[in-house]
Amino acid sequence: LSNVEGLYNGSEVVRRVLPGEDPSKYILASKSTAGRGGMGSKCATAVSGAASGIRGVIACGRTDDILLKILGSPDETVFTEFVPSL
Repeated sequence: LSNVEGLYNGSEVVRRVLPGEDPSKYILASKSTAGRGGMGSKCATAVSGAASGIRGVIACGRTDDILLKILGSPDETVFTEFVPSL
């Protein structure tokens, strides 16, 4: 979870990162004042998991019931999914 809704491509959230896609093109070198873990670290972990067949997401932890929303109504919920390769 993060303090933002996911990876951004300009002003829009990237909905999916496909296997083999490099998400670093969506990561800014600067970090927010509220950030702690770093988006690069989150992406590296999500890519590693996806390469092993594990679905990963980056979503805003400040959104009420975000995990339930991702599982229950993913099309209506804003987040970035890392699609597993297996």
